[in-house]
Amino acid sequence: TLPTQEAMLDQAGVVMESFETILPPSDIGHLIRNLIDAVPRDSSPTLTRAKLRALKDFVSGKLFNNEETRSLILSIASKQLAYHLTKRDELKLCAEVLGEILIHLNDSKKKDEENIDMEISDLCRNVLGVLTETVMIILTASPNVLSKLIAVLLGLLELMEEQHYQRILD
Repeated sequence: TLPTQEAMLDQAGVVMESFETILPPSDIGHLIRNLIDAVPRDSSPTLTRAKLRALKDFVSGKLFNNEETRSLILSIASKQLAYHLTKRDELKLCAEVLGEILIHLNDSKKKDEENIDMEISDLCRNVLGVLTETVMIILTASPNVLSKLIAVLLGLLELMEEQHYQRILD
């Protein structure tokens, strides 16, 4: 069953996007949550990688551009990422998913979309502490992974700084 589960996760982004024409965004978000939560946290490394690749597809796909589904996907992704960062598990994929999230949040911030500040705050609350801790622990690790994690950390701090200055100006 493992190859079937991996195949389903690898195609989940395309499948969920096809539901966009027949289901409301909240239902799609709940389907995504149920799918990701169905993968046990202590699953095999290949299934864990498939789950993280599915998350990457969700955050880089069309559904992440819709405010309602973005909020749900971001909530799911940040909890999963915090868990895997804590376990020091699949750090390269975690950094890639976080990088995609930061790119899309930055683009949404430039478009001045509603709720973006709240989404940035939620991401920071769920991931910033464990991301910082992970970077500090693996300073001697592989330069590829470390550089990606540091880039994500700096991007997240930059978004937080912009949010802070905007509150002061308001």
